[in-house]
Amino acid sequence: MNILLPFDGSTSSYKALDYAKKFVEGMAEYELIIVTVEKTFMPTPPERPYIEIKPEDFVAEKISHHEYGTINLTLLSDALKYLDGFSHSRIRTYVGFGHAADIILEMSELENLDLIIMCTHGMGAARRFTLGSVTNKVVHYSAAPILILR
Repeated sequence: MNILLPFDGSTSSYKALDYAKKFVEGMAEYELIIVTVEKTFMPTPPERPYIEIKPEDFVAEKISHHEYGTINLTLLSDALKYLDGFSHSRIRTYVGFGHAADIILEMSELENLDLIIMCTHGMGAARRFTLGSVTNKVVHYSAAPILILR
């Protein structure tokens, strides 16, 4: 089972990590796919607006990428520390570039996901109307099933 966990460092995203830990407990086959998103504006989006971060990349807080420039790994590193005890062979990590909902939706199509686990951030109606909601967009357009935590 391939499970996507969008992670932004918020209390809600840690709650999703907690739930995922319990969800996969006792499962023989699973892979947790953690993605963080850096907000960028690219006039021409690349074919795949996210990159996989390999375990050997975590020796530094930042890495340089030929296409995306300097990439901060702090959030991914925090998520991995929180999941300490899990086999790193069962975790893949990615950084996306652009809008969070778009990256999540793109990954749901390209990474053969079985489930997306994410939290709402408890945004009020007025703020959600003006800013939009990542969760709302993912719910409406995702091809993969979504488990939403509150």
